[in-house]
Amino acid sequence: MAQKHRRPPHMAEWLLGRMAKTGEEFSAKGDFEEEFAIIAEESSRFRASAWYWLQVLIYLPSFFKSSFFWSLVMLINYLKVALRNLRKNKGYAVINIAGLAAGMAVCILIMLWVQDEISYDRFNTHADEVYRVCFSDLWSGNRIKFSSTPTGIGPALEQDFPEVIDSARLYRMRNILVGYKGKKIVEEYVFLADPSLFAIFSFPFAQGDPQSALNDPQSAVISERAAVKYFGSSDPVGKTLTVGSSTDFIVTGVFRDIPKNSHLRFEIVLPFTYLKELGVDLHQWTNWAYNTYVLLHPESPVIPDRRLTEYYQSHVSSFENVQMHLLPLKEIHLRSQAIGGIGADGDIKYVYVFSLIALFVLLIACINFMNLSTAKSGIRAKEVGMRKVVGARRRDIVRQFFGESIFQAFVSLFFALAMVVILLPLFNRITAKELSLDFMGNLSLYAGLIGIAAFTGIVSGSYPALFLSSFHPVSVLKGSGGTRAKARALFRKALVITQFSLTVVMIIGTITIYSQIQFMRDKKLGFDQEHLVVLSLTGTLMNNSDAFKQEILRNPGVLEASLALSRQFHSTPSDLWRGESADKNVRVFYNYVDEDYLETFGMEIAEGRFFSREFSGDIDNFVLNETAVKAMALEDPIGKPLTLSRRKGTVVGVVKDFHFETLGRKIGPLCLFNPGEGFRYLFARVRPQNLDATIGLMKEAWQKFDSHYPFDYQFFDDDFDSLYRSERRIGTIVKYFAVLAVFISCLGLFGLAAFMAERRTKEIGIRRVLGASSMEIVALLSREFTRCVLVSNAIAWPVAYFVMNKWLANFAYRTGIGIGVFLGAAALALGIALLTVSFQSAKAAAANPADSLRYE
Repeated sequence: MAQKHRRPPHMAEWLLGRMAKTGEEFSAKGDFEEEFAIIAEESSRFRASAWYWLQVLIYLPSFFKSSFFWSLVMLINYLKVALRNLRKNKGYAVINIAGLAAGMAVCILIMLWVQDEISYDRFNTHADEVYRVCFSDLWSGNRIKFSSTPTGIGPALEQDFPEVIDSARLYRMRNILVGYKGKKIVEEYVFLADPSLFAIFSFPFAQGDPQSALNDPQSAVISERAAVKYFGSSDPVGKTLTVGSSTDFIVTGVFRDIPKNSHLRFEIVLPFTYLKELGVDLHQWTNWAYNTYVLLHPESPVIPDRRLTEYYQSHVSSFENVQMHLLPLKEIHLRSQAIGGIGADGDIKYVYVFSLIALFVLLIACINFMNLSTAKSGIRAKEVGMRKVVGARRRDIVRQFFGESIFQAFVSLFFALAMVVILLPLFNRITAKELSLDFMGNLSLYAGLIGIAAFTGIVSGSYPALFLSSFHPVSVLKGSGGTRAKARALFRKALVITQFSLTVVMIIGTITIYSQIQFMRDKKLGFDQEHLVVLSLTGTLMNNSDAFKQEILRNPGVLEASLALSRQFHSTPSDLWRGESADKNVRVFYNYVDEDYLETFGMEIAEGRFFSREFSGDIDNFVLNETAVKAMALEDPIGKPLTLSRRKGTVVGVVKDFHFETLGRKIGPLCLFNPGEGFRYLFARVRPQNLDATIGLMKEAWQKFDSHYPFDYQFFDDDFDSLYRSERRIGTIVKYFAVLAVFISCLGLFGLAAFMAERRTKEIGIRRVLGASSMEIVALLSREFTRCVLVSNAIAWPVAYFVMNKWLANFAYRTGIGIGVFLGAAALALGIALLTVSFQSAKAAAANPADSLRYE
């Protein structure tokens, strides 16, 4: 016990022990212990401890100086060795750096894309407290989500829930004519909003007060872009904008242009109370056409869905299956799969997919580095042996090789950034974004770049560092490394198999995505979408739609024409056919159309008839599609009365099913109405010949009826094709990244084949002398790589099948993954690999054997 009592302080003893390992000047540890024991015995332990700590502190400066000096010396030495190896093996260095640079460039591009996707709406000061009100309803056994809400929800929540500080309602008005002093422009981004919009969201003002800008019913707030468009360089505040044909609004504020990473996009904001003039009840609970946002108290928990649902059902008992939810603002862009929302055009699954692609491509590049380093390990084995003989520890060797790989990674980062600068404009066009490498104060970008380079260096240098550092000096210097050589060869094969497995998965994924896109383009939709011109009726045209239609039909280039309320089909919780029980309720899509809709779109009637001018009672009749008849279990539907939500009528016809939504969804129940008026769109089927003349005559007809609104038209197939824009973008991005993955894989294969041919130069020379042909030599050198690629396909096929089946499950109508896709991917991978390896093999086979054997 007395001996234990005389031990120095544990921490001080540990520090002295650490310093003692660095040199002889710190080897007095034993003497210090003896002196500590003497002082403790003659005086006190406290005095002895103080003396011991003093000795440690005296030696600390010398320790730090020595450690820094030798660390700097070793760093310089490692740097010299790394540069010497790069100069000595220029070809392999170029392959390593090019492969790493290409992989890191892909990673940086995806990092910029992912960073932009997850940054949506986070610039808002109250981003953590803002929520969008959503609803869901049980239809046909499935719960469907909606982001559209009735107008009365927001004010009611603000009044009855203490957690709600504020609320704001929004409504988007499309194709609105806005004018100022003779300048008239049809705007797509005009919103009606409560004054609290600018208190909830952080949209800074360039002019005006955001707190009161929308208080006046005749006020208007515009963006800086809109201010320049209408007023040029003059001050817009106080000037009057005319909305529609006669309603004036005074500009009371100008907000900064909304950031690109906001799910809300608007140019002109008018007071929500403007809806009163349009006959809308601002406190109703059943008209689902608006979006509502609430701001919660920072310290209050999120209001439970159950409590919100009970509150809603206490006001509207007729919707017993409707549930109420709050969706966080930060999740709207990526996680909102609800119908009727504003700007929810992202998808979290593509963030995961692209991140996985980035990891795949980077791993393929790292495998190149590991492969070549492992292949050259026999050459560097003696260097490792000599370093260990002169006193280097294993951790010193590990540190050296990790340093070399990290050094090459940061060199590759420089070239990767150059590639990103070159490729970024193309990448922006493909992704429809405006990404940039903004280095000014962007700490997250710096952290991401350093993280990518460090990760690449550590992963690519991990096996070489750990493998080479394990060599025993005696066996290395004696040259007895047969077992290790076999292990290295086996590991190289495993790396090549892993590399090409990842590549084949990406190739199969690319082929499958393009097959699905082509399938959606070629699939018969049940109607003819070609040569359909769409005109959005505005102003006087809406009140004279039938007369305008007859005028359009006088155009010799127009074959058919029809009117409709909307260019798409809609559905809300109130559009419901109620069955015997809740799980029998049917969600119904609807549209208001005229008598010529069926013929104009080239649809077919299955039973009964379509709407006709000969039957004046058709304004109370319905036409269903075949899916609606099956969902409602209607036998002999023609002539049967039907109640759909608040509408009552009689079924007069059944139209054959057609695809009115994306092929990602099954054909839903559909009901068509013919109210005889209230149409907002005209569809005209035109002759493909003399199209310019036909459009010119349509413009003249337009101007006869309404000279205020500028003439504008679109083609229906372009509009329908836009439903698959997201899938096409994903397919294009995956295609380019797959090409880069193949390039990086071939780059590594090229270097490995060159090294193997170089190591077997004498063997090739002897075989040539003994009569082997060039083709036999090429086959000999290519055989090993061919086997690796075939094994890669065997591994990649089930993985790719599983992954792509998961992706195809998102589409109700999809192509299959036939054996041809896998065989095509295998042939492509094998062909590219053989082409890469054969180049080096043919070069080695064509060499003069005398040059290879002259020194033997």
